[in-house]
Amino acid sequence: MPSFYSTALMINAITLVMALGFLMIILWHDRHKIQNQFFATFLIAVTLWSTGSLLSIAFILFEQSTAFERIAVNMMQIGFSAASLSLYALTATLVSVHQTRFRLFVFVGLAALLVYQYIIARTAQFMGYSLTNLNTTFRLHAIIFAIFNGTALYLLWRYRARIPHVSLRLGLVTFTIGQGISLMNPTLQTLTLSIMVSSGAVVLLGAAFLRQEIILPLRERNSQVEAMHSMSLAITSQIALESALVQIAEQAGQWLKADGVAIFLKELDRIRLAAVYGFPEPFKGIALPQDEGVAGEVIRTKRPIRLGNYPQDWTNLNDLPLSMQTFGAVACVPLISGKEAIGALMVVSGRHGRIFGPEDVYLLEMLGVQVTIAIIHGELFNSQKLLTQQIEQARNQFETLLASTENPVIAVNRKLELIFANAAAERLFPPLKYISQPITEILPPDVLPDSYLQTYRQVRQHRTYSYDVVIAEKVYVAHLTSLGRATANEGVEGWVAVLNDVTQLKEYDRLKSEMVRMTSHDLKNPLQAAMAHVDLIADELKDEPNDDLNHSIRVIEKQLNRMYRIIGGVLDMERIRKGKKAFQTCHPEAILRNVAADMVEMADNKHIKLQSEIAPDLPLLSGDAGQLERAISNLAENAIKFTPANGQVTLSVRLEGSDVLFEIKDNGIGIPQEDQPRVFESFFRANQKGAEHISGTGLGLHLVKTVVENHDGRVWLESAEGNGTAFYVSIPAMLDGMMAADVQ
Repeated sequence: MPSFYSTALMINAITLVMALGFLMIILWHDRHKIQNQFFATFLIAVTLWSTGSLLSIAFILFEQSTAFERIAVNMMQIGFSAASLSLYALTATLVSVHQTRFRLFVFVGLAALLVYQYIIARTAQFMGYSLTNLNTTFRLHAIIFAIFNGTALYLLWRYRARIPHVSLRLGLVTFTIGQGISLMNPTLQTLTLSIMVSSGAVVLLGAAFLRQEIILPLRERNSQVEAMHSMSLAITSQIALESALVQIAEQAGQWLKADGVAIFLKELDRIRLAAVYGFPEPFKGIALPQDEGVAGEVIRTKRPIRLGNYPQDWTNLNDLPLSMQTFGAVACVPLISGKEAIGALMVVSGRHGRIFGPEDVYLLEMLGVQVTIAIIHGELFNSQKLLTQQIEQARNQFETLLASTENPVIAVNRKLELIFANAAAERLFPPLKYISQPITEILPPDVLPDSYLQTYRQVRQHRTYSYDVVIAEKVYVAHLTSLGRATANEGVEGWVAVLNDVTQLKEYDRLKSEMVRMTSHDLKNPLQAAMAHVDLIADELKDEPNDDLNHSIRVIEKQLNRMYRIIGGVLDMERIRKGKKAFQTCHPEAILRNVAADMVEMADNKHIKLQSEIAPDLPLLSGDAGQLERAISNLAENAIKFTPANGQVTLSVRLEGSDVLFEIKDNGIGIPQEDQPRVFESFFRANQKGAEHISGTGLGLHLVKTVVENHDGRVWLESAEGNGTAFYVSIPAMLDGMMAADVQ
């Protein structure tokens, strides 16, 4: 039999080297994975068994009998028992039927096995044994083989679908058969045959395990990258969201070899099954409460969940109909957009299907990112499509509006080249049909603004600029505004001009003004005569003791004065609105002092404290001093009228930026919030509590607004009912001989 033992010796040596090689590769690849740990333990046990067998065969071949025989036998016994336990642990891990703390149980069992082997070795020392008589020691391992290897074979048969690789299943079965041979007739020759069969099984197992853990994942990585690339192209090619989700679900099922894939999307307080693969089609569209099932838990916690056995491991509400009866392993990951979970991606295997590992969850998370991108892209695509439709609809409506309006509309770019003209503009200026021509070469010079620089400044400051122009004996008001929104680098895109035909309105305005002027003058003459005769009657009756008659005369005099003020206000409005600007240099300090001097008597009569505050070194104004004094006087008069006795009115003027700011402030009754937007309208009077007895025409503040706007200024107010009012008048100052508005 020397040739037999020589062959066995060579096989043992090769097995020993390959087992050590497999051991190093597995531990180098991933020593934290529980499958790798148990396979490494199995390889260590096989190494002990092979080493003991190698030494034993060497002793037989060289006919040496030494004390190392006992060590060799002990190594074979330890390796045999440890291999049986490790084989069971590895099989249980591969089919994922191990329970909590299973790893601790296995390693405690191995420690107990070492103690047991030590006791057996001590007992055998006194009994006496040799390499040719192994009945006593190996017979004691039959029970270990029956328990662990028998259970491993049962798990292999029961859950064979969970180990997809045939070579891995064949290697496990072959190794179990090899161990069984050693127990059939425990002699050294039989034991050597057993180790030879088991050695072949170890080589098969190692190759299959490396193929499953390293080679196949690397090979699949390329196909996964290609599939991920195709999915990305499909998503970015603006396909429908539903189609993209179905494609991703199908890819997930193929990659993970899952029996079913479900994509859940969050909608308000529910989650909806948006796409399925491997599930019945009627399941699609099912809506569940947001906190129900594995998907609901994943969305709520934003963490993945992996279950080896759904019916045993999941104790909350079910995900889908018949899930408890059909689901085996389940893996589910959240779909995260920003910091919110918008859905979940779930893969499911059948009751005896494959088990999903951590690497499957990682791959599922990669697919989850693609799902999230598809959802966001779909939403953006739908929003873009809707926005495009709305823009197109608005464009059509706008073009229809421009085409139907009788007002000429002209648009130019930054180079003053024509980019648009509606039909009315082309009828008024036939050359406008030539787009991209400079507007200065198309329109007559008297139609264009006098100063492009001033026009640009006005549009930039006030967003619009208007001027009158006469075309073909018709009067138009040209309104200029910016085209597009200005940016920090490029400014506006261009300008738009809208011409409104105001010829008839101008004529109506002229007739109205003429009528108002004639009517006012015609009313003033009899009114002045009536007022003079009332004064005469009052002088005649001042010594008469008739109180009723004197009261009636005072009422008539008061009403006539009121009528006179109304007529005077109307005439002032017409003069200011129609009068040509003849501005001169004005001193803000002189304007405020003149107003304060005129208001002293009125303030004293009401026992109101009148204060003046004038800032030093005020710049000059360009304007009509008389009009400005009239405007500030109206504001001061109102402040005194609407301030109770013993109140206070403050008149102040100061420089605010590039403007001179007049402030008229009182602590009177204030103006209600709802009336403040209308206080500058003609003939409007606010509904102020405590002001019922105060008379007025409702023209004073409108006159103020007109004067201020004629001076390119602004007027506004701040008021709170019961806490007084502050009016502000801002007029551009003269800076080095120029108006502030011209240098901005």
